[in-house]
Amino acid sequence: MTATLTYTNASTEDVTGAASWVSDDPAVATVDSAGLVSAVGEGTATITATHSGLSDTCLATVPAP
Repeated sequence: MTATLTYTNASTEDVTGAASWVSDDPAVATVDSAGLVSAVGEGTATITATHSGLSDTCLATVPAP
């Protein structure tokens, strides 16, 4: 995943490496400090990226094998 800041002047900055990443259910999916999500088990996990007091989320769904 990537984390991109968009400023009021419409310029953007890739902050993927500087963002803090977390999965709300590491039994389903994990995420490393570079934003790489890895499937672990069946289900849905919310991945959150945070940078400079701002955050956004994405759902990671891992299907049954």
